[in-house]
Amino acid sequence: MSYQDSKELHPWAYSFCQLLACFDASGTPSLLFWRACSPKRKWSSKGAIFDMQPEDAMVPPWLLKLFKSDSRTANTPDIPAELQEAVEMDFIKVSEVKGVQYLAVGNAWRRISIDTSTEDRSTRLFELLSIFIHGYPEPHTELLCEEVTAQLSEATEASCLPVLSIVNRHDLKKILEATNRYVNLSKNAKA
Repeated sequence: MSYQDSKELHPWAYSFCQLLACFDASGTPSLLFWRACSPKRKWSSKGAIFDMQPEDAMVPPWLLKLFKSDSRTANTPDIPAELQEAVEMDFIKVSEVKGVQYLAVGNAWRRISIDTSTEDRSTRLFELLSIFIHGYPEPHTELLCEEVTAQLSEATEASCLPVLSIVNRHDLKKILEATNRYVNLSKNAKA
C-alpha cells in the first residue's frame, strides 16, 4: 500500500485513519465512536436530565456522518460502510477481545509516511478529546455506566491523558476561536 492508495480512500475514512493514528496503537473500543456520535444523557445545573447533542460537544462533523445513524443504537457497533475499504486495505485493524470490538491503525497505514501539518495534528488531537468527553457516560444517567467506563478506561489512560498533559491555555483558545466557541472571560474583556 502506498500514500496514493490512502488518498483514494473515502474522505471520511482518510480522516478517520488520521484520527486513529492519534490514539493508542493497541486499539480503541469502537463503542466510543458510536457513543460520541449519539446524544449524551447529562445532568443540568438544576438537577434535570437532558440530552446533549454531539454537535454541541464539538464532535467532528465527518465523524458524525460515519457513526451517527437513527437506525442504530450506540450499543450495536458495526463498521460503517465507508470504512470497509480501509479495513480491507489494512489501514484500519479490527479486533475483538472479550466481546469488545477494537479499532486501531493497521499495518499498511503505519508503513506509509504521511506528513500532517502541526495545525492538522492539533485539530485531530482536539477531536480526540471531544470524542472522549462526549463518548464517556455521565454518572448516574444510564444503567451500564460502570461497564462502559471500564471498557473505555484503558484507552483513556493511553490516549487522552498524554494529550491533556501537553495542552495549554493558548492551544485551547486557538481551537475554540477556530470553531467560534471562544468567550473571553478575562477581567479586562469588554462587554
